[in-house]
Amino acid sequence: MKLIAIAVLVTIGCGSKTEPAAGSGSAVVEPRPTVTDPIGFCERARKMMLGRRKCFPEDTSLKMGLDEIEGLIASAPADPQLRRTSAATCAAMLDGMMRAEQPRACPLDVTDAERTELSTFLAAWKAERAGH
Repeated sequence: MKLIAIAVLVTIGCGSKTEPAAGSGSAVVEPRPTVTDPIGFCERARKMMLGRRKCFPEDTSLKMGLDEIEGLIASAPADPQLRRTSAATCAAMLDGMMRAEQPRACPLDVTDAERTELSTFLAAWKAERAGH
């Protein structure tokens, strides 16, 4: 019985990695956005901004950034080079969020592999732009 009580206290104290969907009592884990298409960086940036808005709902700059990202996703061109340009804008925003000091109570949900993928994409983008 003591072990169950300890397990409950640890779970409550540490919190859960999954968050309930809006209006739902059950935990739902959303799949991590992949980057098979460069616009995937926009999806990642959108997901991170949504997470930040949960912590800072009054921050209008987050709403403006989220609106910009959603606009880039909605208007992403079919041409691969122009699509990469839109994705680079989102990748730069994502990089900025990752570089900013993170509040303890609201860390970004990002893996080391995603950080590496982002820095590789941005390095290639910058090298490509420098070559033009």
